[in-house]
Amino acid sequence: MAYPNPSQGNVNVLLYSKVDTNATVSLYDVTGKEIYRAPVELINGKNEIAFSVKVKPGMLFLKVNSKQTNYGTSKILFR
Repeated sequence: MAYPNPSQGNVNVLLYSKVDTNATVSLYDVTGKEIYRAPVELINGKNEIAFSVKVKPGMLFLKVNSKQTNYGTSKILFR
């Protein structure tokens, strides 16, 4: 789950992991172009990730992936 949505650049991601792992948070535009990428460390259980980006207004797709797990994709509207 990503919030707030819509966002003005500050994004928080709440997710649960079954293992300790290194993962990547990525933002993509509607054409599939990667706009933002950052490594994160996830722990077993609840994880809260906060980051700030400056992007043009519009819809972006947030993805969180590790080598073992795809944690899903969320749509975020940036203002």
